[in-house]
Amino acid sequence: MSKIIKTRGIILNTRNFKESSLFASVLTSNHGRIQILAKGCRRPRSKLCGTMERLNLNEIIFYKREEKDTYNLSDAVIIDDFAKLRNDPQRMNAGLVLSEFFEKTLALGQHDEKSYTLIFLFLRRLQTIEPKNIRLYVYVNLLRAIAIAGVKPHLDNCVRCGATVDYNQSKTDFSALGGGVVCNRDYDDTVISIQSSTVNIMNSIFKQQKIDGNNIVCEEMHILVPEYIFHQFGHLTLHTLKYLK
Repeated sequence: MSKIIKTRGIILNTRNFKESSLFASVLTSNHGRIQILAKGCRRPRSKLCGTMERLNLNEIIFYKREEKDTYNLSDAVIIDDFAKLRNDPQRMNAGLVLSEFFEKTLALGQHDEKSYTLIFLFLRRLQTIEPKNIRLYVYVNLLRAIAIAGVKPHLDNCVRCGATVDYNQSKTDFSALGGGVVCNRDYDDTVISIQSSTVNIMNSIFKQQKIDGNNIVCEEMHILVPEYIFHQFGHLTLHTLKYLK
């Protein structure tokens, strides 16, 4: 038996289906990530035309059946299309990074209000943040998304043996495979040597404190975060990171 659901959701990804329809992956406010079939939405005269653009925040109505993984969309109204992102390729590409992460890491139907709130606030702020700060802003929010997923990097001491790590030194070793900082006895092939200040900034990120990064920190996160995601999420690669500027 079908159940009519009305909720808000952000379009993470779409793929065409037949001549005029498409499947959409949607991160909703209270039903987790769902997949919907928007029949006929690619027809110019369809009431759904334009509503299924990636990163749109919509109010949607769909028919839910417990035995189905894909639900039929009944109606959709755009609440916010984040127009300032669409008019700026740098901002749009940045927005798609978090979209790809949630698309590839959230199971269908997994209730996740924190992830929805994170990407909503991320997209809203992304419209006005200074261009020079966009790349760091993306990595800050990727790390927060990683923490929500339950695989926050271990930064207190050596992730392998528990030994104290001296953050007074200029550099700290971070193991992408191990999932955190390591001492010199637990070095492995995935270790990245980063500034101790980068570790401090990561701690501030997870504590929701104000972040004051620099170009060096940003470059280190540009290496560290994709490697961490690759090793901690089953060799996951975020292709949108290639276009992040």
